[in-house]
Amino acid sequence: MRNRLLNLTCLIALLALPTFAHAVVEDMSLKTITGHTGALNAVAASVSRIATGSSDGTVKLWSTNGDTLFQTLATPDGGSVFSLAFSPDGSQLAVGTGMHGVWLYDVATGTVVRQFEGLTGTIMSISFSTDGRIAAGDNMGDIAVWGVVPGGVPLAVIAHGYAVRALLFSADNNHLLVGGVIFNTVAIYPSTGGGPVGSFAGNGADIYSLALSPAGNVLVSGGADGTIRVWDYATRVLTNTIPNVHDGMAVKCLAAFTDEVGRLLAVSGGGDNMVKVWELSTGALEVGLSGHTGAVNSVALVPGQKRVISGSADMTAKIWGDNGGQPPPQDKSVATFPHGAPVLGVAASPAGDTAATIAGESIYLWGEAGNLLTVNPDLGQLSAIAYSPDGSRIAVGGTRYVQVLDAATLSNGQLFQGLQAAVKSIAFNPTGSLIAAGDSAGNLYVWNVTGPTPGSVLWRKVELGGAVNGVAFSPDGAFVVAGGGFGNYGARLFDAATGAPGNNFYGHTGPITGLAFSSSGDKLVSSSVDGSIRSWYFPSAEDAITISGAHSGTAINCVAVKEVEAGIDVIASGGDDNVLKIWELSTGQQDMDSGDLTGHTGPVVSVAFMGDWGGITGSMDGTAKIWGGEGGPSGPTEVSGEIMSQTWTRDHSPYRIVGPVFIPPSETLNINAGVEVQFVTNVPFLVAGGLNINGSPMDSVWFHGFDSNWGGIRFVGMEPVAKPSYVPAPSAYLNGVIIEGGSAYGETTAEQSGGGIYVGPGRQVNVSGSAIRYNSANHAGGGVFVDGGYLWMNGTSVKFNSSNFMGGGIGAANYASVNISESPVIGNSAEMYGGGIAAAQHVMVGVHQSPIKWNQANNAGGGIAVFDSVDLNLEMSNVRNNTSYGDGGGIYAHIAQVNGFRSVIADNSSQGAGGGIAADSAYLNLQFVTMAKNTARPMGAAFSTNYSAIQIQNSIIWANDGPAPALSLNDTGAQITYSDIQGGWDGMGNINVDPVFMDPLNGNYNLTMGSMCIDAGNPDAGTDPDGTRADMGAFFFWQEPMWKKLVLPNVNAEPGSEVLVDIRATHPGLVSADLFFTIPSNVFTPAENFVRWHVFQGTEAAQPEVFWTITGDTVKISITTNTEYPASLNDSPLMTLAFNVNPEADYGWYGLGWLQSVWKPETEEWVYTNLNEEQVYMEWGGIELQQSILWGDVTMDETVSGADASAILRHVVGLPNDTFDREVADVTGNGWVSSFDAALILRKVLFPWFHFPVEGPQKLAASGATSIANLSWERDGSGWVLRSNTAGIEAGELTLTLPGDAPVTISGDNALAYRQDGTTVQIALVNAAASGILFRVDGVTSAPTISTASFNEGAMTLAPMLPTAFALDQNAPNPFNPTTTIRFALPEASQVNLVVYDLNGRAIRTLATGAFQPGNHSVVWDGLDANGRAVASGTYVYRLTTEKGSFVKRMTLAR
Repeated sequence: MRNRLLNLTCLIALLALPTFAHAVVEDMSLKTITGHTGALNAVAASVSRIATGSSDGTVKLWSTNGDTLFQTLATPDGGSVFSLAFSPDGSQLAVGTGMHGVWLYDVATGTVVRQFEGLTGTIMSISFSTDGRIAAGDNMGDIAVWGVVPGGVPLAVIAHGYAVRALLFSADNNHLLVGGVIFNTVAIYPSTGGGPVGSFAGNGADIYSLALSPAGNVLVSGGADGTIRVWDYATRVLTNTIPNVHDGMAVKCLAAFTDEVGRLLAVSGGGDNMVKVWELSTGALEVGLSGHTGAVNSVALVPGQKRVISGSADMTAKIWGDNGGQPPPQDKSVATFPHGAPVLGVAASPAGDTAATIAGESIYLWGEAGNLLTVNPDLGQLSAIAYSPDGSRIAVGGTRYVQVLDAATLSNGQLFQGLQAAVKSIAFNPTGSLIAAGDSAGNLYVWNVTGPTPGSVLWRKVELGGAVNGVAFSPDGAFVVAGGGFGNYGARLFDAATGAPGNNFYGHTGPITGLAFSSSGDKLVSSSVDGSIRSWYFPSAEDAITISGAHSGTAINCVAVKEVEAGIDVIASGGDDNVLKIWELSTGQQDMDSGDLTGHTGPVVSVAFMGDWGGITGSMDGTAKIWGGEGGPSGPTEVSGEIMSQTWTRDHSPYRIVGPVFIPPSETLNINAGVEVQFVTNVPFLVAGGLNINGSPMDSVWFHGFDSNWGGIRFVGMEPVAKPSYVPAPSAYLNGVIIEGGSAYGETTAEQSGGGIYVGPGRQVNVSGSAIRYNSANHAGGGVFVDGGYLWMNGTSVKFNSSNFMGGGIGAANYASVNISESPVIGNSAEMYGGGIAAAQHVMVGVHQSPIKWNQANNAGGGIAVFDSVDLNLEMSNVRNNTSYGDGGGIYAHIAQVNGFRSVIADNSSQGAGGGIAADSAYLNLQFVTMAKNTARPMGAAFSTNYSAIQIQNSIIWANDGPAPALSLNDTGAQITYSDIQGGWDGMGNINVDPVFMDPLNGNYNLTMGSMCIDAGNPDAGTDPDGTRADMGAFFFWQEPMWKKLVLPNVNAEPGSEVLVDIRATHPGLVSADLFFTIPSNVFTPAENFVRWHVFQGTEAAQPEVFWTITGDTVKISITTNTEYPASLNDSPLMTLAFNVNPEADYGWYGLGWLQSVWKPETEEWVYTNLNEEQVYMEWGGIELQQSILWGDVTMDETVSGADASAILRHVVGLPNDTFDREVADVTGNGWVSSFDAALILRKVLFPWFHFPVEGPQKLAASGATSIANLSWERDGSGWVLRSNTAGIEAGELTLTLPGDAPVTISGDNALAYRQDGTTVQIALVNAAASGILFRVDGVTSAPTISTASFNEGAMTLAPMLPTAFALDQNAPNPFNPTTTIRFALPEASQVNLVVYDLNGRAIRTLATGAFQPGNHSVVWDGLDANGRAVASGTYVYRLTTEKGSFVKRMTLAR
C-alpha cells in the first residue's frame, strides 16, 4: 500500500569499495547558503544581515540565519567581488571588486550611495574605522583612505609597494595594519597617510589574513606558510606561533573573539576546506569543522550571536555555531533543483509527468526525470501556483493579478485582475472552468476561465480580516473553502456558484496555511502556524482528527492529500523544521515506512504529489526537491543501457558505469556540477542525443576510469533508419568537465580514434573551461578526434594525451571543423604525425590565442601536422618547444594551407628538415609572425619547403640554429617583404639586423626599445594599436609616453656590513632630480664615498653636480646636469648610495620611504621629490637584515665540500644522512633539492669564487646544453653502460626498471648515489666524466629500462631511447581488417626496405624505403596493393631489409 508512495525503505546498500578520488565530507554546519555561481571570496556580517560576495560579480544579503535572501546586488563595474565590510552600525556595506571598484551600498535599499576612486588594482581588503572612514588595499600595492562623507577623493593614499592581502584599522583608528606579499611582516602606517612607522616582524611567508582581538590589544596573522602568529599589540612582541594550521596550506582568513570565560580564540579558514577554532594562548585546536568542498576564503563573526559565517571556493557560504558539531540530517530526496530564491510554490500535472515551480519572478517546468523543460523568467514576483485539472494550463499568482499560462510553453497568459495585494493561494475547480484566488489583504475572488465571459469575476469577498493563505474547491466543485489569518483562524465555506457563505471550520489557534480535500470529498484537511494538522468531516465541519505538534511544534506551512489505494488517503505536510512528513488521514499516524523526509535546509513552504510515485516540495532554502521512488542515500548510482532525458546531480554522485551506455537521439542528459562519472568496465559513453555538462573550473564534472579503462565520450551520428524521419542530432555543451584516462582501441579506424572525445559526422560539440588529459587512441586524436563533425573549444587544456598514429592531442578528418580558442595543447605525443594537433582530408582548423607547446611526433609535425586540403589558421598563438623526430618540429604541412597572424613559432626542433615549419606542396601565408630559435639537424632550421608557395610580411626570422640555410626553399616561390631575415633576403622593406628581443632565453620575444623592427613594417598594413606604423614580428612595441617614476630597492644585508641602495628611475630625458626619502638613522649611516655612482658619471661634458645631506632619518639628494646631455631611463639605475649597518641592529625589515616633500627653511618653501621638476610616481623599498647563510653546507660542518654534494645525492635517492640541512642544500633557490644542487656545490669546491644562484641575481654560465638528452645502452663485458650522446648534462636523476629483482651494482667515474627496491633503482648523479658514460650497471642480463629521467633540474628532457639492436616487431592488431601497424627498430642510421609479399613470394606493396635515422619506427598497411586495390583475406609475409641484415614475419588479413 504505502510502499508504492514515498517508500524509502528499499535503499541501495553502500558498497564497501575503496575510496578512489573523493572522500565523503561530513557537513557539520548549521546552514548551507547556495545561490552564487562563482567562488565566494568574501563574507561579512552585521547584527541583522549576512553579506556574501562572489566571483560571479554579485553580493547577496541574507538574514543572519541564512534562511531568507533579501537582495542580490550586481557590482556596477561587473567585477568579481573580493572584499566586503559592514559599517559599524550595519547600515552600509563597502564592496571591493576585481575592476578596482570600491562601492558603498545602503543596506536597507540596496542602492549604491557612492563610488570611491583612487586605486587601480583588485581590491583585496576593506576595513571600516569607528570614526567614519574606509580603507582599502589592492594587489598593485596601494592603499587609500576615504571619508564616508563626502567620499569620492581619498583622504590619503599610501604606496605600500606590494600586493595588499589584509588590512585593518587599529582599535584607536590611528594606524593601519597591512599584510600582504613580500617582506613577511605586518606593516604599520599612520591612517592619515605617510610612510611606515613600525612593523610586526617574524612571519615566515606572505601574509593572507589579519585579525585584532575585541579589545585591540592582540594582533593575529595567518600566512602562506600555514602558520598563525600572535603578537602583543603594544610591545609588538610575538607571543605564540601555531604551525601547520591547515595541513600546511595557507591560512586564508581569520576572525578573533573571546568566549564566556574570557579566553581569546580565533576562527581560521584555509586551503584544506576546513573551518577551525584555536585557543590563542596555548595554540590548542578547539574544534575542526568540515563541510566545505573547496578552500575557505573568508570568515566573519555574526555580532551578538555565537555564530560564524564562512565563504568558500565551492560557491557556498556556511553558518556554524552552537549546534555546528552535529551533521545535518541525511538528504532523502531523489533530486534537488537550486533556484537562487525561495521556492514559494510547486504544482504537479495530474498525470504526474511534469511539475512546475515558482521562485522570484520565474516559473520553471520540470520533466518526470527532473530535467528542466523550459522557464519563463519575466512574470514579476510570483507567490502561488496551480495546475488545471486537464494539465493543459498553469495558473500563477503575482501582485494583484492571476495569470493562466500554456502548460507546455509557459506562455500566452490569460490575465485575471481585481486583487489588491500579493496572491497567497490559488486553485482551479474540478472542471477547470473557474479559478479561485486569495491575497494577503484578505480578498477572495472567483473568476470564469471559460464560458461566454472568460476572465470575468463570478463573485468576490473583500476584506475578510486577514491573508487568504489557502483556498480549495471541493471534489464535486460545489464549494470553495478559504482559510488564513481571519475569522478566529477558521476555514470558511462558500457556494462555488454564488459565493453564499456556509459552515465555518474552527479549531486552529493560529492562521491557517494550507487546505486540501480528501479524494472522496468527505474530509477537509488544514495546516496551521499553530503547529497542528486538522481534519473535519465535510460539509458538517465536525472534528475528525487533530495531529498536534506534527513538526516538532514548529509552524506547518503546507498540506496535500493523495489517494494511494482504494479508499486510503495520505497527507503530506511541510514545516518550519525543514522536514516533509507523510501521515495516514484516517488515523493521523505518521507513515513510518517513509519517516521524516529530510534534506531541505530551510522551511518547507509548498508541497504537491506527483502521479502515483512521489512528490515535489519547495523551500525557503531556494531549492525544490523530488521525493519517492529511488530516494535514499547518495551514490554510487549504477548506470547501464539506454539513458533517457534526465539530470545527474551531485546528490547521487558518483555515477558508476557498469555496462554499455547509450543516449538515444531524442533524449538529452544534463549533468550538474560536482558529479563524478566512474567506469568499472571498458566501454565508451555513446551519445546519439544531447549531452549538457554544467560544471565549472572550481566545481567540475569528472569522467574517468575506476579500476578499468573506458572508451571516451563518443558523439555518434544518427542513423536515418532509427525513425521514420531524420532529425538532426542536438548540439552538446561540455562546460567544466575533466575527461581523463579514456582510450580508443576498437576494431574500426573510427573506434580507434578519440580517446577522450569522439565527434562523429554531423555532430557539434562545444567544450569550455575543461581539461582533457591522459587519454590515448590507437589511431588518431588521443584527446579528441573530430570525424566530419564540428568542435568549438574555449578555455580548455588538452594535455598529456597520446595516439599511435596522428594527433596526440587533437585529431580531425573528413571535412571536419575545429576551432580552438584560449586552450593550451601541451605535452601530447603521436607515433607518426602531429604531436599536438593533426588534421587531414578537407578540414578547417582555427587556433586562436592558444599555446601549442612541448608536444612530440616521431615522424612529422611535433606541434601541428596538416595534410590533404586542410586550412590551418593560426592567430595570436604560440607554437613552441615542440619536437619532431622527422620533419617539421613546429608545423608540418602537406598539400595544405597555413595562415599565421600575430603568432610565435619558436624553440621547436626536428631531427629531419624544418625546425620551425616543413612544407611539401603547401601554401604558407605568414603575417606578423616571429620565428626564432628553431633547430633542425639536416636543413631549414626555420623553414624547409618543397614545391610550395610562401608569402611572408611584417615578420621576424632570427636565431634559428642548424646547417645553413635557415630557409631551405626547394622549388618554392617565396615572396618575403618588410621582414627581418637573419642573413638577409631580397625584397621590399626587408632588413637584416638583430631584433633585440626582450628575453629570448626565457621565451620572451617582445621587442625592446631601440629595436630596428619598430615602425619597420609595411606602411600600407595599417597601424599598430598605439597608432604608430606597424612593427615587425608577433608583438608590437607600445610607444605611448613613459610612466615616469622613482623606485627604492628591496635588498638584504647583515648587521655590521655595508649595504648598497640602488635607486632606479624611468624618464625619457632626465637632466635634474631632487630626491627625499627616509631611512632609520640609528641603523644605517652614510658610508665613505656615499654616492658611489650616478647615471651621469663618466659624461664630463654633462658637468654633473651632486649635493646630499642627511638630517635625522631624512636623506636629501640633488643632482643637475647640462641640459644638452639628458639621460633616457626605463626602470634603469639612477644612482647607488652606500650605507654602513649598525653591528648591534636587530634582524628584521627596515623601510625606505619616499617623502612627497620637505620644508626648505632657507627659502621658506616646500620642495617636492621630482624629476626635471615634475612630480612622479614613487615606489617604496626596504632593507631586510638577516643572518648570513653558508649555502651548500649541507652537513653543517661550516665548510662546503664534496661531502655536501654526496649528502645531497644520498638524499635525492632516499638514503639516510647523519646530518642534512635542506634549506642550504637548495643552492639554485628554486624550492627543491636535486642532483643539480650537488653539481653546483662541486663547482663551488673547484672554483671558490663561483656564486650560487640563490646568493644573487647572477646567471649560470651557459653550458651549451640542448633541450633534449640522447642516451643509449652499450654492452660492456658482463655489464651495461649508459652513454650520453649529448653535451651539457651536469646532473640528473633516473629511475631504472630491471629485468629481475636480483641485486645490482651501479658504478662509474661520476659522483653518484643509488637505492634499489626490487626491480626499481633510483639513481642521482653529478656528471663529471669526460668519457660520456654516465654509469655502469652490473648484475643484469639485459639492458634496464629507463622509466623516468630528469637532467639539470628539468632543463633537459630525455629523447626516446635508441634501440640496442635491429628488430622487426609483430604487427598489431593481428589478425587485422583493414589496417595494421608494423614497427621496427634501428640502433643506427640505415637504408631500409620494408615490403609485403604473398605466400607465393610476389611483392604486394613496398611500405618503406630509403634512409632512416636511428630509433623506433612504424608504418601502417591499409590492406591495399601497390595499385590501390584491396587484397584478399589470407596470410602475408613482410620483410625488413637493413644494412645489417633482414627480418621476416607473417600476418593475417581477415576481411
